[in-house]
Amino acid sequence: MVKIMPLRHFILRGEVAGLQPSERFLPAEYLRANPDVMDLNIHPLRHYLFFGADENRPLSMPWIDPGDTCLSLIPVLRKSENPSNKRIGVAVHLFYHELWQEISDQLKALTLPFDLFVTVTIKDGHKEVIRQIKEKHPEATVVPMPNHGRDIFPFLHLLKSGLFENHSAVLKIHTKKSPHRVDGEKWRNHLIGSLLGSDGNADLLANRILSDPEIGFVVADGQVFSDEKWWGSNRARTRDLLLRVGIDLRSHSLRFPAGSIYWMTPPVLRTLRGLNLDAGNFEKEGGQLDGTMAHVMERAMGFLAASGKLRIDQVSEVLGADWREPPALNTEVKINAFYLPQFHPFPENDAWWGKGFTEWHGVVRAQPNFHGHQQPKLPTDLGFYDLRLAETLEQQSRLAKCNGVDAFCVYFYWFDGKRLLEKPTDIVLENPDIEFPFFFCWANEKWTRSWDGMTSDVLMDQNYLEGFEESLAEDLAPYFADKRYERHEGKPKFIIYRPNSIPNASTRVSNLRKALADRGFPEIHLGAALFHAAENSVEDFADDFDFFVEIPPHGLVGQPDFLFGGDPLESIGNDPAPIRPAPGFRGLVYDYQAVIQNSLQEDRYPEAIRAKLRRGLMLGWDNTARRGRDAHVAWGCNPSSFHLWLRERLRVAGENSEPELYINAWNEWAEGTMLEPDEQFHDSFLRTVGELKGNTPCPENERLRT
Repeated sequence: MVKIMPLRHFILRGEVAGLQPSERFLPAEYLRANPDVMDLNIHPLRHYLFFGADENRPLSMPWIDPGDTCLSLIPVLRKSENPSNKRIGVAVHLFYHELWQEISDQLKALTLPFDLFVTVTIKDGHKEVIRQIKEKHPEATVVPMPNHGRDIFPFLHLLKSGLFENHSAVLKIHTKKSPHRVDGEKWRNHLIGSLLGSDGNADLLANRILSDPEIGFVVADGQVFSDEKWWGSNRARTRDLLLRVGIDLRSHSLRFPAGSIYWMTPPVLRTLRGLNLDAGNFEKEGGQLDGTMAHVMERAMGFLAASGKLRIDQVSEVLGADWREPPALNTEVKINAFYLPQFHPFPENDAWWGKGFTEWHGVVRAQPNFHGHQQPKLPTDLGFYDLRLAETLEQQSRLAKCNGVDAFCVYFYWFDGKRLLEKPTDIVLENPDIEFPFFFCWANEKWTRSWDGMTSDVLMDQNYLEGFEESLAEDLAPYFADKRYERHEGKPKFIIYRPNSIPNASTRVSNLRKALADRGFPEIHLGAALFHAAENSVEDFADDFDFFVEIPPHGLVGQPDFLFGGDPLESIGNDPAPIRPAPGFRGLVYDYQAVIQNSLQEDRYPEAIRAKLRRGLMLGWDNTARRGRDAHVAWGCNPSSFHLWLRERLRVAGENSEPELYINAWNEWAEGTMLEPDEQFHDSFLRTVGELKGNTPCPENERLRT
């Protein structure tokens, strides 16, 4: 038996295992209350014993007691089954009930249609003011709320309930008396009045906000704060909070819309919702002047905008003579999403992994690899579906079409004549009424135990036997003949994932074209994926393929982009990681924002490839569900940053003969990149695609949910 002091044993072993030394001290709570301790690389209990106690550090945040009657007063909100089609939402928080009439009069300046949401603090007279609001605005959503979380939590409660999902802009205002100012009334009228067009420009202001995809916030003049002095005591908690949505506070200077009265746009609203804050994250109201979650949130707003390079404008900038119409986006671009047909049992998986195994098994077991790591990633609207059901395929296709996704690029698993995962597309062929636009990408890799790191353990080999082209063409022909199979100028589209893996590739590709011609397809539109193109150049095949497809993150991550892992010698000089990996983490973490910038380098590929290039995008790649502590993670994807990538691509797409983009992916749940709705960001990524392509809000999103 090894002798060791109990305290030392806990610090070295127990804390790492997630244990607590007593009922009063929870290491995780101590870090949450004192997030700056994370930067010191000191175990929480050790820090408290040697420093924290003398510094009078709190052991935990002063959250409200779960049994507090305050919580029982928070109503459960549900969306209407018939959502409004109005593009503007107005959210008013009434703490000072007597100011309702003033705000009601100011709202008259906005003549564009809007939905009104009013949260009313529960105190003497609140029922009467609710009656007055409903009398003047019978269609308004009026919600009594306890005095908790200032004006921020009531707004978040509306947001998390999905009440702003269909709005293209939301005006957030609250009753502000500012008793510390002698000009409090004049100041309030400036903050609110200017946002409602005090000079009769309310509709012009709103329309300009609605038309500019680069706006994040619009505030009254003088309400953009950017000096470091405005941090107060909120910096550490702000940094800790932003990790939830993959934002590194150090990447941007402090610049935020002050006062919590402003216009907001969907990318910011969606990222804000992804923070998943609830009543328990906000302290009891005690007249605090600094250091509360409400103060933290005020400063965090600016970083939500900065993550997507969205502007924080003042009213005079939007209405001024220097205003310029934003650059037009190419809304005619075809959007394709890579599609994994893995979500159903089949005999080979039963043999390799156990009876009934599907991709969902790994997804639900994923665990966080670092502080702020959002795992497991779980589905919402479509649930843990089974692709053997025609109903599931129909739901997916309706959801995709309604949100601007034009076709699924389905992975085609074919091994020397043996097919795997063919069931979903076979169901499509058997059900001609399912509107499921698709085409194939031949995943011509060996099938290995890659998701647990055993890449040398081959389960299904890929040998490219003599004459395989004839057999492959024979299996493809029924799909190519289907009217829902995607074509370019009448030619069926087909992509080869790893052309470099095919021996004598030029000859075999030519043979495949001939074999398909013999079966009634004289011409096909043949593409090649740029899989780690920098390492395995496909320039030699430039004349063999009609187009090349970028599939992030492949070929778009370099050594300077790593936040954790990579070559330690080449990492010298990289900024310290903003994350704290869990003990035993051996994987890689790289910067999603860096991948975006790498992708936007137009001269990244040789001219022979660039002339035929189809650009790609991805969501936040994260294969923790497959590789556990050996995962590769692209850190920093949120609705704002994805909005940035897509809108930049829509500006330059279309320069080639066929404007087309590829998104990785529709449903790669075990690799953490999916457009399908999930628990953290819901349907935000799908809505972003539809919004930037100019679609109206999708009724299918609501239908699935109800």
